[in-house]
Amino acid sequence: ADNFIKMLNWEESNKLIFKYNYIIFEREDIDLEEYIKANEIINANKSKIIIIKNDNHKFSSATQFRKLLKEQSDNLEDIISKEVLEFILKNNIY
Repeated sequence: ADNFIKMLNWEESNKLIFKYNYIIFEREDIDLEEYIKANEIINANKSKIIIIKNDNHKFSSATQFRKLLKEQSDNLEDIISKEVLEFILKNNIY
């Protein structure tokens, strides 16, 4: 969600919005439905947008995840599922 709301500032954002479908994970501090309604270009293409409502992880962020990963924190499974964490570690994604 945090990157999606910045998309209109990207180079050739109109082309991106019209060309691709989006799956966006909800964040507690961002009202995606209001954001989409308020942006004419995005609203015109809202059929290409799926918002995932995830109560278990809507407070988490990639920044927070990278910080906890770097610290080798035991709290990683609080923000990401065990299976996803194992995949990330196995494939050295971050």
